[in-house]
Amino acid sequence: LRQFRDLFSRAVLTAAYGGSVPPASVVAILDLPGGIATICLLSGFGFVSSNRGAVRSMQLAMAGLAACTALTTVAWTQGLLGPVAWQLVLGVGINGAIAFGSGSLFDRLLSASEVSGTCTFMIFLADMCGYIGTLGILGWKMLSSGSQEA
Repeated sequence: LRQFRDLFSRAVLTAAYGGSVPPASVVAILDLPGGIATICLLSGFGFVSSNRGAVRSMQLAMAGLAACTALTTVAWTQGLLGPVAWQLVLGVGINGAIAFGSGSLFDRLLSASEVSGTCTFMIFLADMCGYIGTLGILGWKMLSSGSQEA
């Protein structure tokens, strides 16, 4: 989801702004609140000593961030939010969910399972799936639109 937003941000933001290109100042700060929120959330999980509790809490946080993103998108489509507020909250939801769905979650899962090993392969597998998805989206866009623009 983040790759889609990164690769097609110009088209998404232009559509959100009703066909006009958004100002550079807006584009520059879109992911700043998401980055700050993600740092705060991940730092907070450093204080959770129970690995099983941390895994449950991370899953709840990911579900909450996804719900917040979905509700914000519905509010934007209904005209209740402007494009900047929508993109800012979307950045918080996407960055937060990605941060929890990567190394920190895999590390806690492995620790909670009490199996000796590393989470390196799980991180590699998750990254590989993300890259395959990105290539699939780019291939679909190139082949379905009939143009060479991606």
